[in-house]
Amino acid sequence: MSTLRSGTLVGTDSFGNKYFENQQESEYGRHRWVEYNSGSFNYDPTTVSSEWHAWLHYTSDVPPTSAEFQKLRPTYEKKHIINQTGTEQAYHPHNYILNESWRPVHQRASKVEVFTPDKMEEARN
Repeated sequence: MSTLRSGTLVGTDSFGNKYFENQQESEYGRHRWVEYNSGSFNYDPTTVSSEWHAWLHYTSDVPPTSAEFQKLRPTYEKKHIINQTGTEQAYHPHNYILNESWRPVHQRASKVEVFTPDKMEEARN
């Protein structure tokens, strides 16, 4: 971290990020912060999960490490993953050119058949 700060360690997340709070020496709105696990100056903010994001931005005063927060956690919650842009796991919509299942329009199976009178006569017989 480029700024020297002192505070109480509130908790860590699954990515190894550390979350701190210092209510005595810092002005309000700047007394909660995260130290990323990356070690270098290559920070990735997508490693902050939604629970910790809510705590960092004062949406919730209850840190995700508390028992009170764990009681309120929904059972259907998915595990947080970091941004996959630029990796093999990146999301591509079905009609995107980098999607493996994508094919140009002229190579796709047609939903409509072209009408030919010969086929109409064969169907009648």
